[in-house]
Amino acid sequence: MEHLNGTPVPAPGRGPVTGRASAPRLLPWPSPEGKPSYLVTDHHGGYLSRLADDVEATQLATGTDVLGLARTVLDDPTSPYTTGDLQLIVYGR
Repeated sequence: MEHLNGTPVPAPGRGPVTGRASAPRLLPWPSPEGKPSYLVTDHHGGYLSRLADDVEATQLATGTDVLGLARTVLDDPTSPYTTGDLQLIVYGR
């Protein structure tokens, strides 16, 4: 939507409209074909942007937890876990 003078008008409840899309954002999930997914938008507070922010925050928190647990195991000389166990945790194989 535009003013009569041609200036972009933000949608109700939305931030400013820049008139041009931002650089593509790599999303934290793959496409249905397993390829990288990207979001191109001129509005950073949209549903997909917020969802991607939430997923990324969860991924970072999970990574922090895993690192903390790995440090605990590595710092314990009596730990029953082997190097192979830790590789399985880190690499999933």
